Amino acid sequence: MMSYIKLIRPPLFLLGFIASWALLTKSGLWGSFESLLILLAVGFGNASFTVINEICDIRQDKINKPWKPLPSGKVPVSHAKLIAFTFFIVSYLSLLWLSLYDTMYLIVGLIGYMTSIGYNVLGDRAVFGNTCLGLSYFIAGYMSTGLTDLTFPLAFGLLSVAHNIMVQVQDLEADKRTGVLTFPQLVDSLILSITVFVLGVLSFLMLIQVKQTVFAVAIILILLSVFMKQHIEALVRYGVRLLILVGFILMGAGYDVYLMW
Repeated sequence: MMSYIKLIRPPLFLLGFIASWALLTKSGLWGSFESLLILLAVGFGNASFTVINEICDIRQDKINKPWKPLPSGKVPVSHAKLIAFTFFIVSYLSLLWLSLYDTMYLIVGLIGYMTSIGYNVLGDRAVFGNTCLGLSYFIAGYMSTGLTDLTFPLAFGLLSVAHNIMVQVQDLEADKRTGVLTFPQLVDSLILSITVFVLGVLSFLMLIQVKQTVFAVAIILILLSVFMKQHIEALVRYGVRLLILVGFILMGAGYDVYLMW
């Protein structure tokens, strides 16, 4: 059972629901049936593609993390596919129901599915792949505002790309050995990391007024990962996600994070 729990990656699983709830609350939409459908569509969509990501990354994980549920054989790939499909069906049915409120939900949601597939399935984790990743997080955020605001979704999409490339820098050797093209292979990883940090993280700070928030700590960890790749790998991979999760909880509760919108 524990292997199946690890497969869905609890921090990312929870993030899809808590981030959606926080943005819905901040937008004043939480409490309606429409907001519940948005939560289900975004949360289970994120959960589905998280598991798909685990399936698509088996080759790299056999080198980098052979103890994980799929490369270790503790969870059969067929079971993982069934879990991902079940999550996707719940998300898609919620999206269809949402389209009764506004057909734009269906259009935006389908684009979100396509960008997630673009990152996970097509094999490109460089420019195209990271663009797809950023768009996926942007669309999830946009839907969670009830299609009413672009500011936070844009900033969060950029921050997500910055974090993802930091992780790719740490996975550079495993990705090379398995033939997966990632952003850090295209240019010097240090220059790349600093550039992405400036574009992603500073954009986040410019678009969002942050006061005494754990988001700031997450940003610092991303920056440190440029210079201390191996020493704080666990903090970058898991600590940043946990801090962002806590940040959304505080946002939903009305503390610490003040948005311009």
